Amino acid sequence: MGDFNYPDIDWITQTVNPGATAETHRFLECLDDNFVTQHVTEHRRSKAVLDLVMTRDPYIISSVNVMEPLGGSDHNMVTFVVHHQRDIGNNVKEVRDYSTASYAKIRSELASTGTSCWLVALVIDGLALKTLYLT
Repeated sequence: MGDFNYPDIDWITQTVNPGATAETHRFLECLDDNFVTQHVTEHRRSKAVLDLVMTRDPYIISSVNVMEPLGGSDHNMVTFVVHHQRDIGNNVKEVRDYSTASYAKIRSELASTGTSCWLVALVIDGLALKTLYLT
């Protein structure tokens, strides 16, 4: 959002008026090349839209309203609604407390499988914390 001095851009048609500078052409091309949407189409100063609201998401802004200048400023106030959704995920992480494990029960369960020995590693975040050789 800001005050831009490109009075020769018609923001409704997204075109440059005849007689515009090369800089004005480059500015509009840059916005187009980067998929930037300019949301203000109403003007209050002269016949040009100079107070701009630009985004890369054409649907994130609505209800743009250009108002009168605040105090003695030569800049118009611009109000708009930003549509933003924040997904709040479940940030609960299960953490097992292996210090309370019943290793006797683990040995018993493993023994019931018929295998004579087991190599068990406690791995958390790719780091082997404890290795047990159970017979």
